Amino acid sequence: MVDGVRCYAFTPQLRLTISGAMDVLDHFDAEYDAVAVPDSAGADVRVEFGDTPELSVAHRVARGGHKTVRWRVALPSPDARPLVTSIRLSGLPRSFGLSLLQGYFVEPLLSVAAARANFVLLPSAAVAEDGKALLIVGRSRTGKSSLSVRAAAAGRRVLGDDQIIVDGSGTCRSFPRRLRFYPDLRETAPDAYRTLPSSVRTALALRHALRTVTRG
Repeated sequence: MVDGVRCYAFTPQLRLTISGAMDVLDHFDAEYDAVAVPDSAGADVRVEFGDTPELSVAHRVARGGHKTVRWRVALPSPDARPLVTSIRLSGLPRSFGLSLLQGYFVEPLLSVAAARANFVLLPSAAVAEDGKALLIVGRSRTGKSSLSVRAAAAGRRVLGDDQIIVDGSGTCRSFPRRLRFYPDLRETAPDAYRTLPSSVRTALALRHALRTVTRG
């Protein structure tokens, strides 16, 4: 079931549309609402969430999953314009699956579209520093988000904790995605941890317990 469509303009030349049920729209609004725009025309990447992926137009079909969620993704040809992808997500919690699909498929497709527009979606955290950007480059789970949260707690402007946009002149632009809080935040960024609402601290404790039980 499709409840609606959302459009996000990361730059005038890099636009994403998401269509799907309300929980899908709410997820991506929470991530990209800072760059939401009303007009969905001219999207460079279109992602359609539904019960039946459009397999007939797919260049490749990817099937996978992790723990309690599964997905089937109809991927476009790398040369397609726009890049149109259809996704079926099953299992619970849906929010967990949507986060994985965002990282595994949606943002990589944005990277392809960004390159066509002479931008790079760089896998890096970045903090503003005297009119410049201090890049924090590292692989997943090496501490980029923790350092970003510490910088934010110290009053510094964070451009992104996982990705940033770099244009052809080398100028860095913020990538408008929520900061990620991980269960080890209490140890890696204690000052920032103390400023979090009690509900967030409780959620992090529950995630830590769940990861311990499920071994990751």
